[in-house]
Amino acid sequence: MSEKLNIYVSPHPDDAVLSCGGRILKEKESGVKQVVINVFSGYYDGLTRWDKKCGLIKKPMETRIAEDKKILSGMGVEAIYLDFYDRAVYRDIMKRPRPKRERKEIRKLLFKTIDQFSGKKSIFFPGGIAHKDHKLLRKIGLQEGREEICFYEDIPYALKNRFLTNNRYRIGKRIDRKIEMITSYQSQMEGLLGLMKISTAEEFMIKLKMLHFEDGDYYERFI
Repeated sequence: MSEKLNIYVSPHPDDAVLSCGGRILKEKESGVKQVVINVFSGYYDGLTRWDKKCGLIKKPMETRIAEDKKILSGMGVEAIYLDFYDRAVYRDIMKRPRPKRERKEIRKLLFKTIDQFSGKKSIFFPGGIAHKDHKLLRKIGLQEGREEICFYEDIPYALKNRFLTNNRYRIGKRIDRKIEMITSYQSQMEGLLGLMKISTAEEFMIKLKMLHFEDGDYYERFI
């Protein structure tokens, strides 16, 4: 019998846990292999506007990857990091748009990486609620047209725009563990608080709980 596995396409180190952390925890407990592929995780020199909002002063991607590895390895999840720059690096440091040819390179390497895994796969792409890196990966997922592909609701952007779907995945009490993992991304907290227009980590945790809460339980959303 072939192994069943879930593959999460994460734009940046932290997105998979932010959006799918409950599902990762629950299905790992059920014996399903979990893999996270971080796409825009290439090392770069300098600081983006986002890095500055987060209070980072050096080696921002190295810091983010170290956090992500620690969190994912703590769950027994395999993590892969591709060497593409996120949009902010092109915009803020290189002062130019992402080369059009790179989109094809992203798609080619991403599916080459996915296809290295055998077994019955479920592949989760970002829904692309906001952020151009997320939208780019959503477009790649839609173009591929594989039956095993679905899309997850992007958090924290879902605080302003919800998926129009009833496809909810119950995570229950794992919400507390998920929030604990999210707050372990210490390098990103200042930026996330600013993005959500709140001032404290406590308020951040309350908003995340409220976002997941429906009908007396906690859910993540997928289409």
